[in-house]
Amino acid sequence: MCAGQPKRFEGFYEDASLPIKRGDTVTILKGTTIHTTMPRPEDRTRVAKKTYKIRVDHVLNGTLNTQLVNGAYVATPTSCPSVRWPGVGGYWHEVDINDIPEAQR
Repeated sequence: MCAGQPKRFEGFYEDASLPIKRGDTVTILKGTTIHTTMPRPEDRTRVAKKTYKIRVDHVLNGTLNTQLVNGAYVATPTSCPSVRWPGVGGYWHEVDINDIPEAQR
């Protein structure tokens, strides 16, 4: 499930439903948690030390988990949409779309 308090975007969203698109320039605020694909486990999650702008390479749409409950399918959010961009060394960097100020407008 999406970490933290209830968020504006939880679960799966079609591209057209999301406020951030490929090629957009967005703000990563100081203190935002950033996930990476860097090889060392201690480098895979970090906190932004300053506020800066990035150009979005692609958007991940989030996911839902569908379960059969009392004869009906119920979908629950399992991950939030996020934005990705190539960072240091070409490793992917990713931030929850709910942590992007431009997504909250």
